[in-house]
Amino acid sequence: MQPVTADFLGTLQSKVNLDVQADSIFWFPETAEYPVTVTYDLKDIRSSCYEESYLKTKNKYGFFLDDNHAFIEIDTDYHNGKTLFVIKDSYANCFVPMLIPYYEKIYVMDLRYFNGRLFRFMEGYEPEEGMDVLVLYNCIHFLEDFAYLE
Repeated sequence: MQPVTADFLGTLQSKVNLDVQADSIFWFPETAEYPVTVTYDLKDIRSSCYEESYLKTKNKYGFFLDDNHAFIEIDTDYHNGKTLFVIKDSYANCFVPMLIPYYEKIYVMDLRYFNGRLFRFMEGYEPEEGMDVLVLYNCIHFLEDFAYLE
């Protein structure tokens, strides 16, 4: 585990502008060694889950998964036939890259940016053999966004 920045202040500090001590953001650099194709919002294709340009901005947490997107597809080079569908908010962005060595395909949905019926959408990506589903979401916000689960 290595730090990528030591001057992260976060969203709350941006809103209230209090004098607080900066925090560090860490990552596992070995996760960047796995070959991936990452598609953001069905159109923007990249070869990494990390975007270093965010480390020079106020939004340093955007380093993980290129900030927030409604839908992300990650195709890995790990051919085991396993698929994962992650339902998440921004807190999960730093965790998702650590899942790459375990799944061939990872789909990531952020309900805060999604306008549709989640289960219908998921059915379009589920392989015949099924898929794992992981919910990494702030509980209160998940319950507020519960309408998407119909």
